[in-house]
Amino acid sequence: MVTQTPDGMVEFAIFRPLAHSMNLTGDFNDWNPQSLPMARTQGGWWRCRLRLGPGCYQFRYFGDG
Repeated sequence: MVTQTPDGMVEFAIFRPLAHSMNLTGDFNDWNPQSLPMARTQGGWWRCRLRLGPGCYQFRYFGDG
């Protein structure tokens, strides 16, 4: 799930309750699977917030290495 927050940030979220780690990778970070670790939140959700300029982006979630 991707949403834009009221403060202009973009929040990426994925539900993976059994994952031990999750990272966000995409064309905004040169597809580096280590540069954007996601934070685990309540109930098995993982989240990462970024400030991105206008445009279309491609991304993937990268779980458990």
